[in-house]
Amino acid sequence: MRKADENVYEFALEAAVERVFDLFSRPERLNELTPRWFDLRPREPVPERLDTGSEVEYRLRWRGFPMTWISRIVEWSPPHRLTYEQVRGPYRFFRHEHSFDDAGVVTRVRDRVSYRTAGGLAIERLLVRPDLRRIFRHRAQAAASVLAGRDAMLSAGRPAPGPISHGRASSP
Repeated sequence: MRKADENVYEFALEAAVERVFDLFSRPERLNELTPRWFDLRPREPVPERLDTGSEVEYRLRWRGFPMTWISRIVEWSPPHRLTYEQVRGPYRFFRHEHSFDDAGVVTRVRDRVSYRTAGGLAIERLLVRPDLRRIFRHRAQAAASVLAGRDAMLSAGRPAPGPISHGRASSP
C-alpha cells in the first residue's frame, strides 16, 4: 500500500490564539473559510459542543460532484490543537491537524494534512494536491478577513495576504 501523502500549510493571523481557535473549531463557520467552488456545509444537527470523539457530517462539492464527508475529532486541546480524521468520505485515509501557536501579536496557524486518495498517484498529483493548495491559500485570506471583521466570501483566485508557506513530505 502506498504511503500517505502529507502537506503542511502555515500562515500567521493578527488575532489572539483563542479567537483563531474558536473560528476554526466551529463547523458552521467552515464554509466562510472555504472557497465557494468547494461548498462545504455541515449537516444538521451540528454537535452543540465539540470534544474528542465528536462527529460532524458535511456536504460538499468537489469538481461538481456532490459528496458526503463525516469527520471525527481525535484530538481536542483548546486553544492550541484540533485534529480530525475522515470516518466516511472520498479518501482512503484523511487526517487534518490544526495547530495554533501564540506568537505575541499574531497566532501562527499550521495545518498538517495526511491523506491517501482513492484514485491513486495520478489523481493525487493532478487534482487533489493542487486543490488543497487552493483551499488553504483561500483559507488564510478568508480567516484574516473574518477576524478583521470584513466579508469572508472572497473569490478563490485571489492571493492570500502575507506569506503562506507550503511543505510536502511523505509519512508512513
